Amino acid sequence: MNEKLKPCPYCGNTEVYIDSVRGLFFVNCPRYSCNRYLIDLYPTAADAAIQWNKIRTKETLKEFFKRFERIRRRYANVYKKA
Repeated sequence: MNEKLKPCPYCGNTEVYIDSVRGLFFVNCPRYSCNRYLIDLYPTAADAAIQWNKIRTKETLKEFFKRFERIRRRYANVYKKA
């Protein structure tokens, strides 16, 4: 597997790892306060890593919420005038 795992997008932990159950693979974050993992199971470790790395990070979520807030304010002003 050549795919390097990104840190946990929920807590930032860099010690995430690939685990398996019954021959299917998923990525797990061992931090007790987080304990997040990719719920979907994949046939290969590489597939699990690719999907894990596609999860949005905290920073992109911040950007999303900023954009969402700008849109909400714009439409709130439109509806106030109506």
